[in-house]
Amino acid sequence: MRRYVITSIAAAFLTLKARPVQALIETSKKYETRTDVQAWAQEIATRYGLNPSNILATLAKARHVKTSVRLLAKSASESDRVRDWRLYRQKFLTDERIKKGAKFMRRYAKWLEYAEEHWGIPSSILTAVLGIETLYGQSIGRFRALDVLTTLSFDHERRSAFFREELAAYLALCDKGHFNPVTQRASYAGAIGMPQFMPTNILKYGVDLDGDGKPDLIHSAADAIASTANLMAHYGWNKTLPLEWSCESSATHAFDLDAGGIAANTTLQNLLDAGVEPLEAVQVPATTKVLLIDLPQTDETGRQDIRWFIGSENFAALLKYNHSYFYAQSVAELSKAIENELHEESERLFF
Repeated sequence: MRRYVITSIAAAFLTLKARPVQALIETSKKYETRTDVQAWAQEIATRYGLNPSNILATLAKARHVKTSVRLLAKSASESDRVRDWRLYRQKFLTDERIKKGAKFMRRYAKWLEYAEEHWGIPSSILTAVLGIETLYGQSIGRFRALDVLTTLSFDHERRSAFFREELAAYLALCDKGHFNPVTQRASYAGAIGMPQFMPTNILKYGVDLDGDGKPDLIHSAADAIASTANLMAHYGWNKTLPLEWSCESSATHAFDLDAGGIAANTTLQNLLDAGVEPLEAVQVPATTKVLLIDLPQTDETGRQDIRWFIGSENFAALLKYNHSYFYAQSVAELSKAIENELHEESERLFF
């Protein structure tokens, strides 16, 4: 069975011990003097209609960040480890995150309702994504976006092409006046704002819902909500489907069906025929596209087992946001916990 348990940017960021910003910035690389950087600047200047001299002048202010390279390598290596869903869940399904999520939903009900009506993404799911990513905007990153994107573009072989595209998009956004290129903060991988969008996604899917002239994912909850909904809709969210169904299964079923991965690449009927047993009513056509989700965990006694779920295309949409079953399941369970908190608050007020 293929495994895609990848540590989320939010998880690695939240577990990193706090250090002064100055300690994260290492040595200057004088990027503007490098021939590879100069050639790249000319290329993206032509593509985005930018001034190559301005690009190099901005890159001259970029500083190499060793910490960013180290954390990215750590994130990649952790994807190969055996993970524990119970421990991961405890980290994100906290009272603080649940109560702040309920508060967020009450405060921004107007924008959440608009996004749900317009894009079809449930308000609690949108809230949970922002809660998992940045604790509703409380922890949006302390690295300079320019530094980490430049470092990962030109001083890190793994995925350098990906990060050069992100740096190009970032510079284009700065040219439009969306960010101050030198002071804007981001995660160690260059993700920005409440929903931790990479710059290309801000360019493609950012929404200016509050009408101030730009999609502001840092200070505007309205824009963060709408942009997240727009991206999830692009990822294939289907408002007629539930997120998942609990089931009984085995690794043999998953392997034989090749039903793992991050896409809904088999059908409900195929899972049923193979012996997967739903533990709740599944009221969708047998031809519905699904995937089989495994969440390995160890209980307090050290006993290992696996929680199994049948995921819909909506679960697959969450996996496109972050390629981790643990991440997507955290969003699913946090959204339910927030809804329950709101319901309990309403009951307390009524009685």
